[in-house]
Amino acid sequence: MDKANCPGRKNVELTLGSDGEDPSDEMLQTVKSWIEAWPVHAPKIIEYFRCKLHGCSGKPNMPVPEKFEVESINILWKDKPKTCMIYFHYPGDEYRLWHVTFERFEPRGLAYDD
Repeated sequence: MDKANCPGRKNVELTLGSDGEDPSDEMLQTVKSWIEAWPVHAPKIIEYFRCKLHGCSGKPNMPVPEKFEVESINILWKDKPKTCMIYFHYPGDEYRLWHVTFERFEPRGLAYDD
């Protein structure tokens, strides 16, 4: 799809499986469900960021949840085919990638990698 015809959209890396194995059918179904449900779940993810970062509101330079950009979607574990990690880039922060782990569509943790 041509990005010029889709304002506000960008390419996102998708990683399925690890260790050189082909992804399972369940992992492929997880990808499909995320793609289909993204418009519904994207606002919930922003709200999750808002709730988690609220406790850090006294710290300087805390991210604005609406500015996070999806960097990659990772469905890696054959024994957990409904689990995924979505990585986010925050504009202006070249040192950290934020990520949320999901079980199905339920967020299970927010963290960042330096």
